[in-house]
Amino acid sequence: MEDKIIKSSVFDNETILNKTLEQAIDVDFSLPEYYPDIAKILKCQCVPYITSKGTNGNTLSAEGVAVITVIYVDDGNMLNSYEYRYLFSKSFEVSSADSGICTCVTSKTDYINCRPVTARKIDVHAAVSVTAEVTKKTEKEIITDTDFDDVCVLCENISANTPLSCNEKSLDLEEEIEIGSAKKDINCIIRYSGEPVITESKLIAGKIMVKGELFVNLLYCNDDGEIDSIKETLPFGTMIESETNTENCGNETSARLSQFEIKPKSDEEGKLRSFSVDAKLLLTSNTYCTEDKMICLDAYSRKYEITTEKTEMTFKRVVENINENFSAKQTLNLPGITKMIDLWCKIKNYSARLNDGTLKADGVLTLNALYFDENNTPLFAEREIPFEFSRSTKFDGDDYYSDPDITVTSVSYLLSGEEEAEVKAELAVSGAVYECKRIGVLTDITVNKENAATKKSDCAMVVYFAEKGEKLWDIARDYLADVDEIKKINEIEDDILKTDKSLLIPLI
Repeated sequence: MEDKIIKSSVFDNETILNKTLEQAIDVDFSLPEYYPDIAKILKCQCVPYITSKGTNGNTLSAEGVAVITVIYVDDGNMLNSYEYRYLFSKSFEVSSADSGICTCVTSKTDYINCRPVTARKIDVHAAVSVTAEVTKKTEKEIITDTDFDDVCVLCENISANTPLSCNEKSLDLEEEIEIGSAKKDINCIIRYSGEPVITESKLIAGKIMVKGELFVNLLYCNDDGEIDSIKETLPFGTMIESETNTENCGNETSARLSQFEIKPKSDEEGKLRSFSVDAKLLLTSNTYCTEDKMICLDAYSRKYEITTEKTEMTFKRVVENINENFSAKQTLNLPGITKMIDLWCKIKNYSARLNDGTLKADGVLTLNALYFDENNTPLFAEREIPFEFSRSTKFDGDDYYSDPDITVTSVSYLLSGEEEAEVKAELAVSGAVYECKRIGVLTDITVNKENAATKKSDCAMVVYFAEKGEKLWDIARDYLADVDEIKKINEIEDDILKTDKSLLIPLI
């Protein structure tokens, strides 16, 4: 009978680029004529956005804008702010920039320092990290079955995600937020922020249905110089085209702001009674199907000399989805506080790990407090708050990991005593627990029937003193024996020995 090797294609996402470039921001700018002079700068912040990206040949280009907000006090002790937009671009060389790649470009602020050069001129020094990750769907031919007369092959069934497609969609979100009839007219915006969170993502009839919420926080000053704030949750939803239409398929969807701006809007009488929100979301969804695959790991011949070829492959699958909320609390000391103006925070860093059946994530929040003292003077303080998230999971061990996304959705406070505030930050965690195995699989077997296999012994049977934990396959391979024959003659069923044991190894 002719020897047969059956092969099939296995697909994987290979990371072909993961690189971070620094964008320095060294700029000075002057306030427009209608802005009051600077008496003291309270806070400078920088929020970068990747507005567009694309490939041309082997070059991945990204355009972005860093929104710099300077919050300051004027000579009349009034709170003001000025927004400056700094445009930037970065290019990355990609080894293969064909249509089969998936690109992700993100940015974050490393630091920002600013100082008033004069009462109307501001000098800013900042740095933004721009990170590009490019993955490519690769195909490898591996052995999934064989039909040999004199070759023993070790195969096993494994469940893993097969990557299908990377889908992107840009979603425009335009809303109008009214301040209400009881509130006074708007004078100017002090600061604003937005954080998108995906609440639902599922495959329906070849499309990906995505739902989410954009959490908007807005601080502004009215015509009487009073400070007010607005918190709104703006829902969004869309359908993303996908080639996937299988029950066993899933997806992982993320949302990032590529554009975000809030401006006061006048009514028919010319009064500023509302705010216009102009946001653009970049939705990225990676689809996959969970399939059972037969893979062959090892082979040897009892009669002939053989050579095998292997390749290392990563088999990953989602075993548990995570979509939960939690909170972080801390009592802060804020010297001189009599009234809170605004409180906001961002995640400074965090890490996640699986340990003893528990998914834990801990990190640090950078909290910004803008408040009045007893003289009604605006003050600013920055504090750090630790946070910890914990949930039980039935998956544990070296083959499992999780790297969830954590975002801040809201912050609240209660002035609890003299110069103290009890702060509570609400956070959302989303992601998955993955099983990930790095396995060497067979890609080819060559049998040389002109050369006999070299045996350890010419005896018909040997006695082997095996230790607990040894695999019968390894013992049989070492002696060029048959696993089933070893099991039968020693009356054992397990592939891995549970105790120390003397084994009879038949060699004929």
